Amino acid sequence: GSKLGFMIGNGGWGNSDSTLTTGGSDGIGIYGSGTKAANPLGVINGSNTGGTGSVDGDAGPALVVGHIQWGDAGQSETMTLYAPGTDLSIGGPIATLTMADVDQQSFDRVAVLHKDGQRYDEIRIGATYASVTVSTGTAFDGWAVLDGATGVTFEGDANGDGVQDGLAFLLGAANPNIDANAAGLLPTVTEAAGGLELNFSCLPVDDRGTAKLYVQHSNDLGTWTPDPTGVEVPDTSGGPTSNVTFTVAPGDPLNGVTATIDSGAALGGKLFGRLHATE
Repeated sequence: GSKLGFMIGNGGWGNSDSTLTTGGSDGIGIYGSGTKAANPLGVINGSNTGGTGSVDGDAGPALVVGHIQWGDAGQSETMTLYAPGTDLSIGGPIATLTMADVDQQSFDRVAVLHKDGQRYDEIRIGATYASVTVSTGTAFDGWAVLDGATGVTFEGDANGDGVQDGLAFLLGAANPNIDANAAGLLPTVTEAAGGLELNFSCLPVDDRGTAKLYVQHSNDLGTWTPDPTGVEVPDTSGGPTSNVTFTVAPGDPLNGVTATIDSGAALGGKLFGRLHATE
């Protein structure tokens, strides 16, 4: 039977050895079996859906990290469990769960179960691995090892999708691997009264760690303004600064951003814009 449980979802929650839920509830989380193994768990209409694999806790206290990837409407949700080492390197996935689409907007509670002497020391919830660990690394460093990725650098392009890894991180790519192609996260660009509008989503400032995201503009693709970095993408609407005005819709885990480069930055009818990532 279950000794520990941690769920995010809706509805009611039971506290027997075998379940965390009552009928009609949806959720996703982690449960600990009587053998001190952490397992991914999905719940749809009160029925449990188990995953494959588990994190062994028999050797003593263990750090277990669960990564939830929400699918779009009608698509599956996934939960992946990791067992980071003492250096907090996250390593590869240990256990996985894929479950049918649930309505995340109905989720209104966090449920915790513990009994028979088994206890949590601490539970943290956040949008990034770095936000739920105490680490000497940066937020990018935590993202760079998700799903067992290796050889990922801020300036590189480890998965070959044409997007700098640091920029992919800032734009909210799920991980550095090829299945998380970041090309679709690049800004869409439209003309606006002789200027440009760049529309994109990105991490809020607090989740970027030491990384920074800027907007720059040019009229010749040779000199980019402001030099050397650009106008930093903020969490709130404002501007213009160096011909750039931001309209920001705060979100979790990503902000929606429109960066407007006004026509005063154009020369000879030419105007270009780009995002610039630094750490």
